[in-house]
Amino acid sequence: MPLSTGARLGPYEILAAIGAGGMGEVYKARDTRLGRTVAIKVLPEGAASDPERRHRFEQEARAASALSHPHICVLHDIGSQDGVDFLVMEHLEGQTLAHHLRKGSPPLTQVLELGAQIADALATAHRCGILHRDLKPANIMLTKAGAKLLDFGLAKLRPQPAAAGVGLSALSTQAPATMPGAVMGTVPYMAPEQLEGKETDARTDLFAFGCVLYEMLTARRAFGGNTEASVISAIMTGEPAPLSALEPLTPPALDRLVRRCLKKDPDDRWQHAADVAEELRGISQDALAPTTMRGVRHRKWPHGMFAAVAVAAVLVVAALAWIITARVWPPSEGPARFALAMPAGMEVISVGRSVMAADGRGVVYGGRDGRVRLYWHDLGGLESWPLAGTEDAHTPVLSPDSRWLAFFRSGKIFKLPVMAGRVLEGSYPVEVATFAQNERGAAWGPDNTIIVGATPGGLWSVSLENGSVRQLTAPDRSQGEWDHRWPSFLPGGQQVLFTILHVSDRVEQSCLAVLSLTDGRVTKILRGGSYARYLPSGHLAFAGRGALLAIPFDLKTLKATGSPLPVLADVYVRAESWSAAYDVTTDGTLVYAPWKEEPPSNALVWVTRDGALEPAVPDRQAYVDGWASLSPDGRRVAVGIAGSQYTNIWTYDIRDRRWQQVRADADCRWPVWSPSSNRLVFSSNRDGPFELYVVASDGEGPWTRLTRSSGLKFASSWSPDGRFVTYADQSSGGWVGFSVEVDGQTSPQSLPDDALVAAFSPDGRWLTYQHAGGVWARSLPGRGPKQMVSGSSGGFDPVWSADGREIFYVEHLPDARIMSRQVESLAPLRLGPPRVAFALPFAPGSGRSWQPRSFSLTPDGRRVLVIQTDARAPLLHTLFVVRNWFEEVKAKMAAAKR
Repeated sequence: MPLSTGARLGPYEILAAIGAGGMGEVYKARDTRLGRTVAIKVLPEGAASDPERRHRFEQEARAASALSHPHICVLHDIGSQDGVDFLVMEHLEGQTLAHHLRKGSPPLTQVLELGAQIADALATAHRCGILHRDLKPANIMLTKAGAKLLDFGLAKLRPQPAAAGVGLSALSTQAPATMPGAVMGTVPYMAPEQLEGKETDARTDLFAFGCVLYEMLTARRAFGGNTEASVISAIMTGEPAPLSALEPLTPPALDRLVRRCLKKDPDDRWQHAADVAEELRGISQDALAPTTMRGVRHRKWPHGMFAAVAVAAVLVVAALAWIITARVWPPSEGPARFALAMPAGMEVISVGRSVMAADGRGVVYGGRDGRVRLYWHDLGGLESWPLAGTEDAHTPVLSPDSRWLAFFRSGKIFKLPVMAGRVLEGSYPVEVATFAQNERGAAWGPDNTIIVGATPGGLWSVSLENGSVRQLTAPDRSQGEWDHRWPSFLPGGQQVLFTILHVSDRVEQSCLAVLSLTDGRVTKILRGGSYARYLPSGHLAFAGRGALLAIPFDLKTLKATGSPLPVLADVYVRAESWSAAYDVTTDGTLVYAPWKEEPPSNALVWVTRDGALEPAVPDRQAYVDGWASLSPDGRRVAVGIAGSQYTNIWTYDIRDRRWQQVRADADCRWPVWSPSSNRLVFSSNRDGPFELYVVASDGEGPWTRLTRSSGLKFASSWSPDGRFVTYADQSSGGWVGFSVEVDGQTSPQSLPDDALVAAFSPDGRWLTYQHAGGVWARSLPGRGPKQMVSGSSGGFDPVWSADGREIFYVEHLPDARIMSRQVESLAPLRLGPPRVAFALPFAPGSGRSWQPRSFSLTPDGRRVLVIQTDARAPLLHTLFVVRNWFEEVKAKMAAAKR
């Protein structure tokens, strides 16, 4: 009997039926443990007693569990309940290729992209010793992330190759998946050897792949017939019509590829799916030429007329290009500067990542005209337009030939075919890799890889062909390195210029370096800069405080000579990430966004239990880090405020309405009050990395240094007796929780579970903390069992009420809210159900495990203090272009020498 809505299979709740077939019924379900949607495939009733069908069901489980590839549907779980056997798989949003083909064949670029993805998936399966044996459009799902290969119900398991050089076609089977002579599969996509019940191998899947590719290109099957017998006869003895006869614009190389897939003799076919994928990607590069671009299919023109129109189109484009060039670029070889006319209401945005990517014809930038997306602006100054499919995207990267655009979104990397700044008709972004780290810049290399900088971390290489991710560099913590960011390629494509950011977060301590991709050697070039680009004039341009500087640079010796010289004073440099809003094309054209002063937009506000907002401080300031600490007596606020040179700690007396600065000679951040409200512990880089210091709350008297190591640290709470401070330390590369005695000489002690953002209970008997995406509690001294405080939605930033009767935390939701649980008993700890205590109209923090505390609770527990941040990134309303900028740089450098 079909499963009804609401039925349960273990922890999985059935939501709806999706479909059914000979190999099982598929349902949409919810995993009640993890709160995610899944697909469940159930072996039909009565099939459990059929050894063959049960064997095939188990075969699919073994096949799917052995595969891990971005274009193969993921198997999460397998189970059995009350005689029902089921598989739990990734739930995919989209439609099958078969459904799409009913509306006609896709554009050529999409066919090539999807074909390469399917071939890559087959290559992975074949490397794992698995044959699909039922490849067809109905078993290929098209999602926003591209193609997904489904249904290994007829898969055949083979042993792994004994050596890397052994082809899959040479492997022998240990045991047949079916009885000899059995015909398994779907007839129109079966190879001749499969129809005859002979031994099958990887080349059998490639025959089916050829059938699928043929159908994608022509919207008709390669081997047709009115009956199953006629289809079999066509496969065994016939040849499909040439692609060129059905679609004259099909590249000849693609026609040859498909015909080779469909050879009757397996020895005449392609031998490896990886070779097919590589060939398709090569054809894709050629297919982006204007003469092979295809969108919606039109009525075919006579050959002569088509040629005439093509020639005329080329002449028109050339004439327009000449007119635009003559209008914009003066004939002089010297620099030419002009502003790009931005569309009305357009805002260029900087979000602490790469802002723009330019080539000789245009610039891609992050913009907003109601919604954040990527835009292309023609350097001829004529127009700017949004790029379809790039909503909420950031870190744009152009391929070396400018035919592809890559970007980041929600921890994934996508690519999109473009031509002269236009997305090819019918194309959509295709997911190529997962990159869950916080990226800080990316550069596209000549070998179809992207080099990505990460924080905290090093440089990574991401393959745009198979999605593999490989680490190239790692920060040297002993030297105070925090991360490696802002990569760009030097001429030749074998060396990567990048920035080593120091843990002090000072650009003066950062370092420009070059990574050799051939031997992995890192050469440090220059201290005191970030976000560098190589200029054709033989100089490096890089960002300093509020300006671009340049210095002569020798590509052969990788040495900078002389002293840096300011060459552009008004470029926007974002101090929080030391990124700069500029890019330089290979011909020396500079595109940049000018710096524009914005008034402080952050406010300190109270939020009451009924959701009302009240100003806590009348001044709007450049409050930073989302961290405002309220003293335990409720009288003063401590907060970091960005100054012209440093971020400093200031305190505000709520009753007297008076500000007082704690320190001014170094960056100081993340203050936490002592229980007596007379001291502060905070992080400062006055002696190098961000270490913990204690000082009197009036800022007078000596500083007491609590920690000494090479990583970033922030404190989270004091023990009620004032003896200990808990803090998080990043010295080892990952975040670890510690406690340190304030006035003693003992070494820091690690906290249980690497506890982060830990908070003592008012009686000192319990410690609440962040761990594994949730909030937990453990009795002190930490030997008892831990207890979860947050619910299944997770949480962060635990805080105890002053009377110890409530525990508060921020729940992981898009619109964050502060939850609370009543403390019914402390021995043992018993908590009431979670409830919403404060509904915030804005998210107070990112929820990452290292995020410092984002709210403070008043002593009476009726209000919380938060920083209300303007969520908008800095707005840059103009783009400037300087042609032949390197000539200007050379002139300035020569003048400085004189």
